[in-house]
Amino acid sequence: MPIRWQVSYVAVWVGWDEPPSLAFRSSGAPAIACYASGSSQLNFYEVNANGYWVANPVDAQVNNSGDVSCSLAFRHDRPAIAYCVNGASSGGPDELRYAHRRGALAFDIAGVGPALWARSSLKFNPAGHPAIAFCGAGRKSVRYTVAGSNVSVWTGSAPDPEAKGWYVSLAFTPDGRPAMAYTDGGVFDQTWLIKYAVFDGARWTIETVAKGDASPSLGFDSSGYPIIIYGVRHPMAVMCARRGPSAWHITKVVDWGYSPSLAFTPAGDPAIAYVDLVYDAAVKYAVYKNGWKHYLVDQPVKQQAAAQGWYYWYHPSLAFNPVTGEPAIAYFQYDTACIKYAVGRIVPRGFGDIVTDMVTALARMVARWRRPRPPTPPEPERFRLAASADGGDGPKTGA
Repeated sequence: MPIRWQVSYVAVWVGWDEPPSLAFRSSGAPAIACYASGSSQLNFYEVNANGYWVANPVDAQVNNSGDVSCSLAFRHDRPAIAYCVNGASSGGPDELRYAHRRGALAFDIAGVGPALWARSSLKFNPAGHPAIAFCGAGRKSVRYTVAGSNVSVWTGSAPDPEAKGWYVSLAFTPDGRPAMAYTDGGVFDQTWLIKYAVFDGARWTIETVAKGDASPSLGFDSSGYPIIIYGVRHPMAVMCARRGPSAWHITKVVDWGYSPSLAFTPAGDPAIAYVDLVYDAAVKYAVYKNGWKHYLVDQPVKQQAAAQGWYYWYHPSLAFNPVTGEPAIAYFQYDTACIKYAVGRIVPRGFGDIVTDMVTALARMVARWRRPRPPTPPEPERFRLAASADGGDGPKTGA
C-alpha cells in the first residue's frame, strides 16, 4: 500500500549531532528522548492535548559533546531513559544513568555505574525490570546490567570483557533471554567486527557475525531467529545478518546507506529507517516482503544537500504505533540542529490511484508509439546491406 509521510518539527537548536530515541505509549502517543541545550541537558518530549510537542527536562548535568545516544522505553506507560554522562568537565569518570518517571512530570535519576559516554540500549525484561547494555569505561568491555524493584541496585556482567565496544543494541529472545549486538574495534583498528552475544541462563555465548563498524540494531523474527541490521563503511552500505539454524546469512540492503534502525511491523516483517547518502541525503524507510521495498520520507533541497554535504540527516530511530500499526521515525537534522518526527500514513489504494496507474501506463504506450523510427535506407544502401547479409550476391530475382 502507498505510504504518505507527515513530517513535523519536535525541537530546534537542540545541540550538535544528537541521536533521538523514539517509543510509544500503549495508547499510541509518541515520545522522544534526546539531548538538548547544547548537549548539556537531557529532555523528554511528548505531545500535549493541543497536539504540540513539549519538552520536559530530565537531567541538566549531562555535559556531553554530541553523537551520544540515549535509549527510551515504556513500562506501564511510564517513560524510562538510559543515558551516559561525560565526566570530563568534573574530572570524574563517565557514568551511565537511569531516569524513570514516577509522578506526572518529574523524573527520578539513579546512577548505574562507570561507562563510556557513547551508546546504551534499554529494554524491560519479561519480569518488567529495566535492563541496559552499554560499553564499559575506557572501551574495555561490553556490559549488561539489570535492576530489580529497587533501581538504585544494579547487577551486571561482562559478556565480552575484551571487546572494544562503541555501538550496542539490546533485545530479548522470544523465550526471555537477554541478547545483544555490538561492534568490537579500536579507534586505530582497520577492521571492526559485528558480534552477537546471548545468555543461556548460566553464561554468555558470543559469535562473530561479520565485518562491520556502525550502528548494529538487533531484533528477532517470527521464527525466533536474530536479525542484525548494521552499517559498513568500506564501501559504505547497510547490511542485514539473519541467523539460520546453523549459520549467519549476510545480504546487502542498500548501497551508501547510513545509520540504520530496525523494528518489526505488526505483521512481523523487518523494517528499517536509514539515511541514503546518494539520494541527496534523504531519510528513507524500507520494509522486507520477499525483498526490500524502499520509501522516501524526507529530503532536503539539492542546494541544502550540496552545502552541508552528504551528512544532512543523522540517526533515525524507527518504531511502530501500537494502535494504528503505522511506522514513525525520529531523526536529527543538521542545518538547524533540530529533531524531526515523521509518521507514515498507510493509505489504501482507491479508485483514483487505479485511474492514475492506467493513465500513466497509457501515456508510456503512446510515448513508445510516437518515438521516432530510423528512416528506411535508400535503394542502393538496401542492396548493399542485403548483399553483405547473403554472402555478397545481392538480392535474388526470378529469371
